[in-house]
Formats: sequence, structure tokens, C-alpha cells
Amino acid sequence: MPNVWDEYIFRYPSGKGSSVVVMHYTDGRPRNYLNNPVKTVHFVADSTALTGKVQQAGLPILSQPTPYTVQGVKAIIGLARDPDGYTVEMVTTQ
Repeated sequence: MPNVWDEYIFRYPSGKGSSVVVMHYTDGRPRNYLNNPVKTVHFVADSTALTGKVQQAGLPILSQPTPYTVQGVKAIIGLARDPDGYTVEMVTTQ
């Protein structure tokens, strides 16, 4: 729909897998983006390093990177909150 929102699509370069679509409405109506019950999960090369960068940026860390085994897969998982109040899960598989 033209002139109603800006949309940004984040996807893997291969085009395979899931995508994340971020939208911002531009139709002039007031919108509340804050503290919606949303969590995004991101598989990253080093969740510990990324969590440190998030913390240095002054954003809240909900859970420091911690080792888990999920369905037989070993992973290090950290949780943070982004500026809009969304939960961001950072996962590094081992």
C-alpha cells in the first residue's frame, strides 16, 4: 500500500530461511511501538561479544550469555532489550 508505511526486510543473502520485516507507519496516525510483546531471535557468530556491545550501548541485558542444550544442540544464549522494548535473543550454536 503506497504512502502508508516504510518497510525494511532483513533476510539471508542466499534468500533461504526466514526474514524479519520492520515497518514504520507513515500515514500520520499516532502509533505505539513501545513494549510490545515481541521477541526476535538472531543466530550470531559470538553472542557473548555481541551482548557486551549491546550493554556498552546502554541497553538493558535481560540474561547474560549462558550455555544451554536445546534439543541436543549446544548453544550460548543471551537476551537483551532494544530501544523500543522488544526482547532480542542472541544465539551462538556450538
